[in-house]
Amino acid sequence: MSGPVRAFPGAEALVRVHAASLPQPDQLAGPFVARLLVAALSPLPAPTVAAFAHAAGTRVRPGDDVASRPPGAPADADYLQGLPVAADDERSGTPVAGLGRAVEEFSGESLAAVPATGEWTGDRLVGLLAAVTGDGPVGVLASVATGELGAAATPVADLDAGARPGPDWSVAHVVALWGRRDAPAGPLLAVADTYPQLGSPDLGPGLHLQPADRVAAALGHGGGMVLIGPDRRRAALAAAVGSAGLSSRWWDAPDCPQAP
Repeated sequence: MSGPVRAFPGAEALVRVHAASLPQPDQLAGPFVARLLVAALSPLPAPTVAAFAHAAGTRVRPGDDVASRPPGAPADADYLQGLPVAADDERSGTPVAGLGRAVEEFSGESLAAVPATGEWTGDRLVGLLAAVTGDGPVGVLASVATGELGAAATPVADLDAGARPGPDWSVAHVVALWGRRDAPAGPLLAVADTYPQLGSPDLGPGLHLQPADRVAAALGHGGGMVLIGPDRRRAALAAAVGSAGLSSRWWDAPDCPQAP
């Protein structure tokens, strides 16, 4: 794949599926990204985003919430029909533990979903990604606070020079991480976002680069990552999480067991 990014193993398939799937339906970033990763990593056909939402336990907010979309993104609420409606905004959304279960179910149990949470730093994040992507394809689902990220359209040259622009929007969100660029001002991570409007002029619709320390800060607002790889690597992925000083527990479902 051309461009300034060193893609993680298997990321070429993710980027292809991503380009054909944009944009996400309203309120379904988590199911959308989980489906992308299963479609890229599993030999089985991936079901619809709505099927992932049902399996993961999504509860949606009633009505249209313009602030839940980045500037310029039109509404797309068709997929919300038939999904359970939350009693209030605080109870809406998709549990990340549910996304993990859906990934394993819809891959025919060929994939393992291993969470990673804790005290994030840029070095810790980069080290974990290097460790888990060194032995073959691994998908990375990241639950982030977008207010910590920089504007997606920032040119690579500006990021290389150390630019730290403000965010495009500020919501709880889910994206995929798919590669790395070693820049003079520090490592940059490649993000596959869920709206074409959130794209870099150097990479294309929905693809952008973020400084690793900004991604770490975005993960630190009560979020984390889910590492998705072959089931035979489940224990190795969990061990890598522990070696990075992080926990392989589901941060939004404390009663779920830790990954072994």
